Amino acid sequence: TLLGAHLFDVFPDENLHDLQDLLPALQERGTILSRETTLGGKSLSLKIIPFLNQDARAILVINDFTERYRNEEKIRRAKEEWERTFDAIVDVVTIQDVHMTIGRGNQAAARELGCAPAELPGKKCYQVLMGRNEPCAVCPVHRVAQDGNTHSADVDYPSSGKTFQVTYSPLMD
Repeated sequence: TLLGAHLFDVFPDENLHDLQDLLPALQERGTILSRETTLGGKSLSLKIIPFLNQDARAILVINDFTERYRNEEKIRRAKEEWERTFDAIVDVVTIQDVHMTIGRGNQAAARELGCAPAELPGKKCYQVLMGRNEPCAVCPVHRVAQDGNTHSADVDYPSSGKTFQVTYSPLMD
């Protein structure tokens, strides 16, 4: 049981020993102290809530964030893997919304357009790719919006003198 236990019996962490000196000052001011530590391979968050006008006593709230930290690390690694895969595609790939606003472009798209990938989000594809102020009539995005299916069209890009096969595939939530 932890009830009535001394903090340093529960957490023999050298980094926490300064708390013994801090507790009287915390009590005096009524300040809550938060600290992170590890114990037995677990990532813990400690919140120390001192009792006012008591003799060096406090409530200790312990939250175990080990699983959350592991999950965050898995998500970070999956994100990095997805980004590396997306950028390794040699074809021009952009992710756009139904209004043809680019949310993200891969490295090949940035190279083709002569910019950094970070410059693409928020721009309209017809402005960036065609130098136009309105959507292209042959763009397959119009048919995708109508029926929700994947559509392709060959589109000439006068600025580069190239013809691209443009494919729009809907991303469903």
